[in-house]
Amino acid sequence: MANKATTAIITMLFICFSLIISTPMVILSTILSPYGRISKEIPFYYKPSSPSIMDELNINADLGNIDIKYITEPVDYIAKLKVKIEMIGSNLAGKSYFDYFNIIWENTSGRVNFTISLKEDISQIEILSLIKNVSITVILKANVLCDINVFINFQGDFKITVPWSISVGNILINVTKGDIQFNFSNCIVDGNLTGLILEEGDLEITSNNVQYLNNHTWYLNTKVGDILLYIFQYIDLNGNISGTITHEQGNIKFKYQDYSTNNGAFFKLYYYFDDYALLNEIINQVEGFNSVHSEEELLFYLWSFDFPNKNNYDLLINNSNGHFLELDLIT
Repeated sequence: MANKATTAIITMLFICFSLIISTPMVILSTILSPYGRISKEIPFYYKPSSPSIMDELNINADLGNIDIKYITEPVDYIAKLKVKIEMIGSNLAGKSYFDYFNIIWENTSGRVNFTISLKEDISQIEILSLIKNVSITVILKANVLCDINVFINFQGDFKITVPWSISVGNILINVTKGDIQFNFSNCIVDGNLTGLILEEGDLEITSNNVQYLNNHTWYLNTKVGDILLYIFQYIDLNGNISGTITHEQGNIKFKYQDYSTNNGAFFKLYYYFDDYALLNEIINQVEGFNSVHSEEELLFYLWSFDFPNKNNYDLLINNSNGHFLELDLIT
């Protein structure tokens, strides 16, 4: 029995000693693993050999912030994509972005497709700790009228700025987690507007004196996040805008100013029941609108004194579990 007890004690001491020695070595080896940095900027150009219209711009990204803008100066391309990747951390020494990302660039028959995806053996958790920046800046030639489709599968923000006299077609943005921002100013829209945030992120749209070539729809949704909706219309719409702007949780700021005699507006505000008192007080201060409240439907109906008109906004704004922090409507 004594021999067995002695053997057991020796075995336990050996295991403890091994742990004392090996644990710091594992930690030290992790800290001292090859530390490196990847910093790369990659341009992609769409330069058709003969003048042609670009029908679609399609971007599919697992990660990254995407910014779309236009250029009015003379350039020799129809579209330019500038991809920037920055990574810092352990095990990056001697490696390239090719070790982590697949990048596909296709531009045939007026359809431009760009894909940046994680390699199949790379986990999202692993790479997020290494990435400092993944960004895709898209510059479109001013006279390009195309549909824009963007998918961000894991995480990243989207922003588009359409400036003076520029025309844009249908826009479809689908983001899993991140913000969406639309900036339209004195431009022409010939398409529908769709912005979807599947998990979490803020959604902002600024529409300043936009003209529409036809009747179009808006469908904007974020599951959890704030909605900022700013519409300033001093000229004729030249079309009707209908649609739904909704979320499950968050706050809403809504500003609408319209001084054109040919534009009308009809808004349906669906509110969270705790928000009734505040929203009712705000609506009583709105200028140029009639209003009716439906307690059963949890809806306020607001329509401008000149509704219906030659051109109209008809929007349902759904705030089912949040607050209307700001409601400023003038017509």
